[in-house]
Amino acid sequence: MSAFSVQLKVALDANQSGLKDEIPPMMCDGFEFIPDKTSLPIDELRLSSIHDLLPFLSNQDPITAKRILLDLRGFTEVYPRFLIYFSPLLYRWRGNELCVILPEQQHFHLALPAIADLLRSLEMRSKGIRLISCPTCARCRTDFPEMVRSIEEQLARMNKPLDVAVMGCEVNGPGEARAADIGIAFGDQKGMLFKNGEKIRVVSIEEAADVLIRELETM
Repeated sequence: MSAFSVQLKVALDANQSGLKDEIPPMMCDGFEFIPDKTSLPIDELRLSSIHDLLPFLSNQDPITAKRILLDLRGFTEVYPRFLIYFSPLLYRWRGNELCVILPEQQHFHLALPAIADLLRSLEMRSKGIRLISCPTCARCRTDFPEMVRSIEEQLARMNKPLDVAVMGCEVNGPGEARAADIGIAFGDQKGMLFKNGEKIRVVSIEEAADVLIRELETM
């Protein structure tokens, strides 16, 4: 009985450890050779009437994946570098499977939010808040990284499909983040709440995060 006769899909896994000894290493991982080395067995399998072959190329550097003519079923990457690798692949709709291998169990709570953020950034997931922030500048007068972290933790429990901006200054913040549904821009010991770039009100820095969350709950 052949795989084709029972309509089974066949996945071909090729990585550096599977390359033959006569192939010298290249780019540290031999990825350049994967298309060439997989082409022969793929052709042979096709001649055997297995037309639904979906090659699964597992490698840690898929930058050259666009050179492979066959569709890719997925990529495997070790957290945390997967965000850099998966973003361009998913954006170009290469592959339909996202697999993240965690080195230790305690990283599990970090990977899931990161994957969700990745899909939201690519507009492939509407569930959950998308946080927009700025890199800060000389106008920033608060402990901005800590403020962003605190607000982000509270946003994680909300599933509304909204864009929320947390900006470091009230001078440019509302204008730069005017596309956000709601946001807060920090000044000297105060925070300015705004919607779609328009000022709503000013609150103290101590209550800024709570005010933002309460406002979000009404939207």
